Amino acid sequence: SPVIAPGLGPGGRKFESCHPDTQPDPFNFFGGVFYFKFYMNCNVYFLYSKKWQRYYIGISNDPEDRLIRHNAGQSLSTKGGIPWKLIHIIICESKSEAMSLETKIKKRGILRFLKDNGIEGYCVPL
Repeated sequence: SPVIAPGLGPGGRKFESCHPDTQPDPFNFFGGVFYFKFYMNCNVYFLYSKKWQRYYIGISNDPEDRLIRHNAGQSLSTKGGIPWKLIHIIICESKSEAMSLETKIKKRGILRFLKDNGIEGYCVPL
């Protein structure tokens, strides 16, 4: 049932509570048809651009497809660094876990994180 945001009162903005780590029953009844919902892990992925000699980190359910979209120029923040190379993937159990890890890595520095964790395959900028 819908939950009213605290302090907004009747007639205020209403929303359904949806915690990112909460997974309801995967079987759902929709429009008279039963269907199965898929819940996928969220991944933190690392890219490297030789052109820019820079790293990029992001989160996605499908990092390989996301790499294709980065290299097709569909992302404004990465289209100038094409071609990108996928160098590492970390599998997380939830989107919130992936977002938290991504933030920690960005604050620390992507190259430092890769070196400190002994992750092979990273490229050292010249």
